[in-house]
Amino acid sequence: MHTSLMLTIALAAYLVASVLYVANLFVSTQRPAAAATVVIGVGALAHTVGLLGMVAETGRGPYSTVYGSVAFMAWLLVLMQIGLTWRHRMYALGAFSVPIALLMLVYALALPPEMRELLPGLRRQSLAAHISVTLLGYGAFAVAFGLAVIYLMESRLLKAKHLEGVFRRLPPLRTTEETAARFAAFGHAMLTLGIVIGSVWAVKDWDGGFWRDPKVIPSLVTWAIYTGYLGLRWVAGWRGRSASYLLVVGFVAVLLTFVGVNILYPGLHGVNQ
Repeated sequence: MHTSLMLTIALAAYLVASVLYVANLFVSTQRPAAAATVVIGVGALAHTVGLLGMVAETGRGPYSTVYGSVAFMAWLLVLMQIGLTWRHRMYALGAFSVPIALLMLVYALALPPEMRELLPGLRRQSLAAHISVTLLGYGAFAVAFGLAVIYLMESRLLKAKHLEGVFRRLPPLRTTEETAARFAAFGHAMLTLGIVIGSVWAVKDWDGGFWRDPKVIPSLVTWAIYTGYLGLRWVAGWRGRSASYLLVVGFVAVLLTFVGVNILYPGLHGVNQ
């Protein structure tokens, strides 16, 4: 109950912060963004307490359950937003990243009780590195997605010569694209590391049967999308709207891998094993 209460407080804070960040796009003052920064800090604190409550209840990391994994990824996304706000004053991103974290937390709290039980296939503490770095990668992909959406919005406004209002609140196109690429690269590195760690463990303990797990192929497809994005960007100098669209496609693959497979086709990663 204590854990759910803390996460509910965090959810309420993220809802308010989302409204403030969106409002900041349409007003001439930075007051909504300043207020959102305070509110999201309160939400992150409550979120942290809630995750620590999960650890106290289970004796494992919060990512040892489907419920905890979703809540943990939302927490990582919020921390990344706070970091970008502190370092780069990238308030516009909050209008996209915080609502994503909000929806993830709503999803986590709405999960049935069996999704809050320890995953039988993931009870070992040795898998903590595999799970945590993979979720960190997914969080970075979520930030890259938000920045890609901002880039597409800004480029459309620029093409239409709508240079007032929302346009003035968005970061420069080059800054947006380069920051998105950095987060995509970081997410790709974390996902690669997570796949390697998980594969080494799975070959040993699952006798090679992990290839039949429904989550393996979607994970590799997701990895391939971001590998293609980074290769085209750094080898072929690929930039612009097409690159941003690929980041959007990549995050859709993340959602299908992280959420869809766990619920629709639980395998060795799922709750039915």
